Amino acid sequence: MNLVYHGNRQLQPVSTPDGGARSPAVFGAMVSYMREVLDVFGINLLHSEADAASSHGNFQGVVEQLTRFRSDVRAVALAHRSDPTTASLRNPLLKACDTLRDDLAPLGVLIKDRGVASTWEITEGKQRGQRVCDEETSS
Repeated sequence: MNLVYHGNRQLQPVSTPDGGARSPAVFGAMVSYMREVLDVFGINLLHSEADAASSHGNFQGVVEQLTRFRSDVRAVALAHRSDPTTASLRNPLLKACDTLRDDLAPLGVLIKDRGVASTWEITEGKQRGQRVCDEETSS
């Protein structure tokens, strides 16, 4: 609490004519102390732009691979649609694909099925990444 008190004192305008100037050293010491405390808990507030872009790129790569795998499974299930003997295998695969799509939606990943192709986009935080997985063109 003493840290907050001294920080607030430094932020207040100087009210006396002979009042000392605000000291940047006080804020520097406060920032250093807070960084050390946060480091103890494993929190780093100084993420670089490259780290943020890299983690965003990794996330998009994971979503891309997951969507591609899901599209492959759907394509196999839909390929034998007219064969009644494979219905017992096809229906659970399609249901699992639908469940995955529905489970990812609240997490900010929206997958849209468009026949044999699927598209995805990140809907959380107004970020958008969209790719198309088309089984006919990727062969």
